[in-house]
Amino acid sequence: MAIDSNLLNDADPSDYPADRFQFRADSAGRPIVIRPREFLASGDPVQVRAALSAVAQELNVGSSAVDPVSLRRTVNDPETPWFRYVLTGPEDTDVLRLVQGLRQRGIPAQPNHVYFIASLSAQGTTVSAPNTFTPNTFTGQVFAPNTFTPNTFTPNTFTGGAWGGGGCCCEAGPAETVSVPVPQFGARPAEAPAADPAVAEPAGHDRLDVHVIDIASPLAAEHKANAVGELDKATIDPPGNPGKGEIDFRNTSWNVNENLDDWADPATGHGDFVRSVLRLHSGLKAPNLTLWHAAGPLGDIDDAALVSALNHAVAKSKPDCWRILNLSLCGYNDGDLSALYLADRIRTMVDDGWVIVAAAGNNASCRPAYPAALPGVVAVAALSRCVPAWFSNFGPWVDVAVRGVDVLAELPDMSQEDPGVKALKVGIGELPSNPGTKVMLQLGDFNTGWATWSGTSFAAPRVAAWIGRALADEDPAQAADSAAKRAVIASVLKRVIDNEDCDWLPYYGRLMP
Repeated sequence: MAIDSNLLNDADPSDYPADRFQFRADSAGRPIVIRPREFLASGDPVQVRAALSAVAQELNVGSSAVDPVSLRRTVNDPETPWFRYVLTGPEDTDVLRLVQGLRQRGIPAQPNHVYFIASLSAQGTTVSAPNTFTPNTFTGQVFAPNTFTPNTFTPNTFTGGAWGGGGCCCEAGPAETVSVPVPQFGARPAEAPAADPAVAEPAGHDRLDVHVIDIASPLAAEHKANAVGELDKATIDPPGNPGKGEIDFRNTSWNVNENLDDWADPATGHGDFVRSVLRLHSGLKAPNLTLWHAAGPLGDIDDAALVSALNHAVAKSKPDCWRILNLSLCGYNDGDLSALYLADRIRTMVDDGWVIVAAAGNNASCRPAYPAALPGVVAVAALSRCVPAWFSNFGPWVDVAVRGVDVLAELPDMSQEDPGVKALKVGIGELPSNPGTKVMLQLGDFNTGWATWSGTSFAAPRVAAWIGRALADEDPAQAADSAAKRAVIASVLKRVIDNEDCDWLPYYGRLMP
């Protein structure tokens, strides 16, 4: 589907609630998205608040904090040193400066980063935010159309010897962009296949327990009991109560047009599509494959909410199985450092024998994207045929690259119960039946139950599926403890994502079909 970027609607910053997103530069001048007026810190809250008061006075920002909300790194550890703080005082209080001041006093602290499901479409129906950040907000043109061109490798993408093993081009500059959600849609309609293309269910399917943390369709009945948190609120699953989970969200205000701008929210159907890719390539069905609805309608989830969702998945997992988690979401962290709270939880899960697969992101950048760049996580880039996709992130932190362009999978018809939903706009492009003619697609056009979509979001579940099928041949009962599980997993990963029969490309890892 060809897209004329001049026809894309202009994204308005007011589409993104100011109390939910802060788009800004980090301490190194790189773009990040954080929850405004929030930070996470470890330690005695009395000491943290005393230090915070001293830092605020030194910086003359006059900020204080409400009662901290306790966070839990594991479901079995209610007494944790981590807390979430919500600031009071001036609205323009610089959270990053406060965090830096706390760190200088020896207190582990971080902003509450926001991650987005990887919504960039190869058809060009998403935009990126240019690197025009001031310390607290955007200036000038806030959103600019994506300028990626199909099958063309621009100098900014591969400068620095990405093909030859030289240095990675990670210097901040005008070409640096950060994905942000926009009120458009990345999928395009597809005809239903004559027969279900899913591979056969593996003989050892009962040995597998695969989880997807993402966003589920509000009209997909099978997901009604798989919601994690308050879906119509900015805070998903309040960190102090991570066991809330499993609520019926039919009576909430959440829908596929949260900001009421006549455009389907970009995250619509994303998690269902990811789960379908996993099903098609693994052969798994429920209850061995579960989609947890944890992100907001605009595809956003923050550090505290993501860890809470991870805790929920751990609590509901089957310890006697091989446990696999797919995270088709990513974001950038302050100073490109691992978010301490999320990194700690991921490390605990990996040590406990979880396999975690994550999308590398869609910014054509080698800047580390999280959680994919965390140690122990399998980071997946995207291919277009047998070459890197023009939108895919890359870097030494990427493990493997697989096809992520025009991926075919199921997308539920979410318009059947609500005519207003059916009329929501989803993009501008060409219908296959009328090439060359610009048309306005609507959500109701996705009525076959199938679609194609592009992004590292849909490369990651292919890898998760392959790992799952390989682990299905291994008996988890023979792995007596976590160390034994990790040894089996390491052997399987060696076979699946480090297959020496496949080509290897610096900053993309193995190139697999």
